[in-house]
Amino acid sequence: MKKLSFAVVGVVLALTSGCLFGDRFGTGKAVSLRFLPPVGQSTVSLSANGPEVQEALKVIDVVLTPEGLARDPSPPAQNPNALVAYYHYSPEKPSSCEVFLDGDRLNIVFRERQQRHPSPEVKGMCVALAEKLKAHFGDMKVSVG
Repeated sequence: MKKLSFAVVGVVLALTSGCLFGDRFGTGKAVSLRFLPPVGQSTVSLSANGPEVQEALKVIDVVLTPEGLARDPSPPAQNPNALVAYYHYSPEKPSSCEVFLDGDRLNIVFRERQQRHPSPEVKGMCVALAEKLKAHFGDMKVSVG
């Protein structure tokens, strides 16, 4: 299941960073937070407004806001890939971050246009975000791809 989630994230990165269509150059990096089902249940049901997701967004805000990324106050209400939040720099920087739900996971995907490899800045944010999420939710729930 973990490999499938990373495959889905990889496809999203390829499609949204311009690797397959549009820009010739684009790259991305992702951090994934897996939520476990409650005791006695076999599945987990997540929603953008649920307490677990809102708690994770607070942790994400703590890491990304000081780095200059601002969360869009009104992400689309209905969207095909369950977009929960969208973070962006000022227009002169071609980077962004999307947070979306994928089954039992909350994926945080950093995108950079006109780059062949993730910048040191994005790599650093991924490491810092993974560390904060691990400290808050536990090591086994967080992965970086």
